[in-house]
Amino acid sequence: MFEEMLNRTLKSVVLSPDKETVEFTMLANDVFKFRVEGDCCSHSWIEHLTVPDDIDGAVLLSVEEGNNISWDAHKCDGSCPHDHLQVYNTHFKTTRGDVVLEYRNDSNGYYGGYIVEDYTNTPLGREVSD
Repeated sequence: MFEEMLNRTLKSVVLSPDKETVEFTMLANDVFKFRVEGDCCSHSWIEHLTVPDDIDGAVLLSVEEGNNISWDAHKCDGSCPHDHLQVYNTHFKTTRGDVVLEYRNDSNGYYGGYIVEDYTNTPLGREVSD
């Protein structure tokens, strides 16, 4: 899913206001958007997006799944508002450090979350009108 982005120069990485979509803009103004989804009876969202300050001009080298440990060391002690929390990390390795996407899924324990390509042409943060 990420192959087309590899060895290309990044311009920016932006998280949507609803924390469900991330947009990678390349130097040639090509845009790659990804959103998180959850299986039936679950909900996924992007909890953290870490982007190096000098990402403009960095080359994307590889994409790897992380260790699935939460950025904030979140642990439930019975007072959490979710049933079963799963944490996922994807590391976009660049010549200037990693872009780290941490997303989470809340379910009853039988379902999970994942990243999919978002083929809409709507720029993040803007509404579509007819």
